[in-house]
Amino acid sequence: LIDVPDARDHVRSNGGMIGSAPWRVAMRLIVLALIALPLAGQDLRLPALFSDHMVLQRDRQVAIWGWGAPNKHIEITSSWGASAQTHVSSEGTWNATLKTAGPALDQKLTVTCGDTNRVFNDVAIGDVWLCSGQSNMEWRLSQTRRSDQSAEDFIKDLGPTDLPGVRLFTVQNAIAPAPKSDVGGSWQRSAQAPALDFSACGFHFGRKVHQEIGVPIGLIASDWGGTVCESWTSRGALEKHGQF
Repeated sequence: LIDVPDARDHVRSNGGMIGSAPWRVAMRLIVLALIALPLAGQDLRLPALFSDHMVLQRDRQVAIWGWGAPNKHIEITSSWGASAQTHVSSEGTWNATLKTAGPALDQKLTVTCGDTNRVFNDVAIGDVWLCSGQSNMEWRLSQTRRSDQSAEDFIKDLGPTDLPGVRLFTVQNAIAPAPKSDVGGSWQRSAQAPALDFSACGFHFGRKVHQEIGVPIGLIASDWGGTVCESWTSRGALEKHGQF
């Protein structure tokens, strides 16, 4: 923040021209440029659910969506050969559907808007599961270590955690008065550190399914201990019941 009146008075007292009309115009242009800096390169934006290491549901028409400069053309291409096109609406939003292939690893997804590209690497195609609930689902894998168990024994008994075909996404808890258009979080390949910080119930489930059916598994943990079911329900749904 700049206290322009004080700065103008100071320079004027020293014989400067800081109070002149050209200076005021220049200052306004500088301020506008500074405001615009964070927006540079944001002609194209996608939700946090779209990132490197993400998992797309196999053999489906999956939704791809985001934000961009109004009326610009959007092109989506993939390493498995599917593509889609759409336009950004006048409100700055866009959405499309893209056909996915069968189970696969090491795929790439590219979204283009004008001169801006978003390239997502290490994309997997498999089954995506939502792991939701209260504290039983929120309980982290690291918290399942017994009090009489050494760290070394815990890791040994835990079994494999370095699983390239299992991907983890934890939704950051947030309170909002209305539905949000995005969440905090990012996809990670299952390894010891991210697995230990993930839902224990979700991880054990995902690893077992992955080992049994042999396809990539994406796990989205959206959990919050102690929350009531009403906080997970839309306002519209609650208003259909008289007691609310």
